[in-house]
Amino acid sequence: MITTGIIALLVALIFIFIFTRWLTAPITKLIKHMERFENNYERIPIEITSHDEMGKLGESYNSMLNTIDSLITDVEDLYKKQRYLNLRLCKLKLTLTFIQYP
Repeated sequence: MITTGIIALLVALIFIFIFTRWLTAPITKLIKHMERFENNYERIPIEITSHDEMGKLGESYNSMLNTIDSLITDVEDLYKKQRYLNLRLCKLKLTLTFIQYP
């Protein structure tokens, strides 16, 4: 009787352990991707395998990566335009200097 109870308890513990691992695996995967992004700026999208709350969270993460990529591209483009305009301004200043003081 006691051994049956112990066996049932062990089976229940094993089931709980497996279920907990199955439940937390997607969260752990997302955390690892976020840590990689934080530490190395690796932009690796998450493969969406479900359409529940975890799938929505993964989609949001992938959307965030796309938004960050877009913002970085915009900043780089603006920086290039700023450099170009600064060079044109320098040329204009030089031209005006030579026109003013021949």
